[in-house]
Amino acid sequence: MSTAQRVSRGFHRLGLFLMVIPLVAAGVPLAPPAKKPTLNVDKVGRGSVGEVIVIYNYQTQFPPDPEELLQVARAQCRQDGYADAAMGSYPTLRQCTAVNTYGGTCARERATDSFSCRGASTN
Repeated sequence: MSTAQRVSRGFHRLGLFLMVIPLVAAGVPLAPPAKKPTLNVDKVGRGSVGEVIVIYNYQTQFPPDPEELLQVARAQCRQDGYADAAMGSYPTLRQCTAVNTYGGTCARERATDSFSCRGASTN
């Protein structure tokens, strides 16, 4: 085989190799897109006087925005005649409600937060 044939064959092999790279790169899974946390409120109730309890659930590792929870509590406090709401002194209670079959990790959680209603009564 002449030198020109070997060089030509080498370039063809290089061309095939370079064609395969995009195919392999396209097959590599990228990081999944970030999910926007969604607030799924199960129950909004009243605790003691001036206290609102919000029970909600969410996909593990994607808790809802605390500001969304505060808006739910504010709506209940205003309905009860208060001006505003603030996060209560009790810590968030969390409970696993669904376990991933394969990994055994928690897939869905339920949480309970308390809020204190504040401000002069509008009644």
